[in-house]
Amino acid sequence: MRNIRFLDARAAIADREIRLVEQAFGTDLPSEFREWLGRTNGGLPTAENNFICRETLPEIPTSVRIEEFFDAEQILSVSHDYGRRVPSGFAPIGHDGDGNLVLLGLLDEFRGGVYFWDHENEPAAARLLGTNDHSWDENIYSLANSWSEFLELLGSV
Repeated sequence: MRNIRFLDARAAIADREIRLVEQAFGTDLPSEFREWLGRTNGGLPTAENNFICRETLPEIPTSVRIEEFFDAEQILSVSHDYGRRVPSGFAPIGHDGDGNLVLLGLLDEFRGGVYFWDHENEPAAARLLGTNDHSWDENIYSLANSWSEFLELLGSV
């Protein structure tokens, strides 16, 4: 798995902190991400490790810049703050600084995949009604099928 560099190297975290995240979501984290989170606990990636060019993934609406990968506490707090705006079965693991999220798939066919959640294309009706009716497919885009594949996509502008 590719190592990325951070502007703010954080200390590794204990397994019990990861288990708290897993308990909150009711499932184990995918092993690649679990190992990475334990080792890094998120962070601010350097400029050469924070960008996915739209030309690399033409199916995404825009190029994606990762401002921060969340630490274990942030994963829980952002999940709570966004509530049902982010569909169940996905964990927020980072953001782009503009209100968009990077999600990790936790269940079924999405498990282990990494996704871009675009708040600008969030279905207005679902948001207003407070529903979680899978109309979210209009604002979630697949970035990679696995955590290691996602890390390999990261580059610079």
